[in-house]
Amino acid sequence: MDGGINLFAYTNNDPVNKNDPFGLDEECSEECSDDAGRKCYCSEIKVIYILVQTSGAVGHTFLSTPKRKIGFYPKEEETIYVGDYYGKRQVPGETKNDSERPFDKEIPYTACPATQQALESSIDRNLQGPYQLGNRGAPNCVGWACQRVSDAGITPP
Repeated sequence: MDGGINLFAYTNNDPVNKNDPFGLDEECSEECSDDAGRKCYCSEIKVIYILVQTSGAVGHTFLSTPKRKIGFYPKEEETIYVGDYYGKRQVPGETKNDSERPFDKEIPYTACPATQQALESSIDRNLQGPYQLGNRGAPNCVGWACQRVSDAGITPP
């Protein structure tokens, strides 16, 4: 203690690059970039997912955000036929709660609060719309999920 107390030890002696507005936590103010290229505190990053169910007669793709799991469907599934995959016929579509839906593949993306908000806003603006089984001229579940992620600034697969 010959020189006195080291007041910068809590920032690993780097008070310029590591500040501590939240109370003696070196990690709390480190900045990270999310998959959309936005910057935020690392502690604010959440993971969002494109989820895929490949099993069953027809697969399904949907989104998982910190607020919800949601997918896009034809309003009346009995109005969709296998031949519609190759055609251009559109039917009314709507989102549904997919919180109980199983999945066997997940594609994770990191999202800062601004990206999370952009994603939620895109979902809210697109709760209904035309549905096309083959994703030609209107989205199917895959096209809908990828467009929402893209609207948030993330490049979908």
